[in-house]
Amino acid sequence: MFRFFSLSALLLAGSVSLLADVDMSLLNLAPSGTRAVFGADVAAARTSPFGQFVLMHIDQATNNDTNFQNFIQETGFDPRQDVQSVVAASNGDKAAPQNAILVRAMFDQSALEATAQSMGDTIQNYQGVDMILFKNGKATSTGQNHQGAVAFLTSDILVAGDLPTVTQVIANRAAPPNLDPTLLSQIQKVGANNSIWFVSIVPGADLLAHMASNAQQAQNGRVLQSILASSGGVSLGDQVSFSFDAIERSEQDATSLSDVVRFATGMVQMQTDKSPNAAIVNNALNNMIVSINGSTVHIGVTIPEQDLEQLAQSMHSGRRKTVN
Repeated sequence: MFRFFSLSALLLAGSVSLLADVDMSLLNLAPSGTRAVFGADVAAARTSPFGQFVLMHIDQATNNDTNFQNFIQETGFDPRQDVQSVVAASNGDKAAPQNAILVRAMFDQSALEATAQSMGDTIQNYQGVDMILFKNGKATSTGQNHQGAVAFLTSDILVAGDLPTVTQVIANRAAPPNLDPTLLSQIQKVGANNSIWFVSIVPGADLLAHMASNAQQAQNGRVLQSILASSGGVSLGDQVSFSFDAIERSEQDATSLSDVVRFATGMVQMQTDKSPNAAIVNNALNNMIVSINGSTVHIGVTIPEQDLEQLAQSMHSGRRKTVN
């Protein structure tokens, strides 16, 4: 069962540039202390041109996978078609991480539980909710339980994560904890205008404390560590738009971040000048928007959908050659 959910996570991650909108029913189940959220509308992805392109490649990769096809036959669950929306939430704490993935999908709970048990996982009921406990769970030296678990909250909503987080979500489902007002405000803003979105109020200093292996990286690290909050998303269509916004500690830090972005853009263009897709990359980067409003930096990149398909195909072919 654990292998299956790992595969599902990879499929979802591979579809990141497709997905869309805010599923508030899932968002309301996010654990207390959540400081970073990613949202995706998988159903909408299947109707977009780029979504169809990616799903075609996923089908090609999985149609001849015997284990995957056997799983679908046993459970009646095909993540390529049955997943509707996803919300991933994290507290952003490296010392005591708390992460949950909430999924809305068409499930046959009995079949999934039977398959899990046949693979050595166990079923445990907690406050009237069935949980699948993965057999390879373990506790850390600090006593934190890292055993993975999946729970069926309703007939079409599932939560996956470490056991303590999953049990917290179950316990709070009748009276969900309130999300941080700043986080929620940004989610409502960015989620309404993008096909996929993320919002984080985890300071850059918490994420990048050790980024200083040389002078240039140390300087870039200080700029990134000054980020107080960030958000971004992808808007699908004939033109695919990517956006990123960062709130810095000061206007000076915002200016420094914009300088780092422009420097990095120049380096990318130098490295891709001889590639077959140099014209696509350079055109997108030449038209990139980098603007500053007080201590906020906005970055926007737009690329024609057909060009994005060409880039994705080229990257896929390059990875395949490397593997072979």
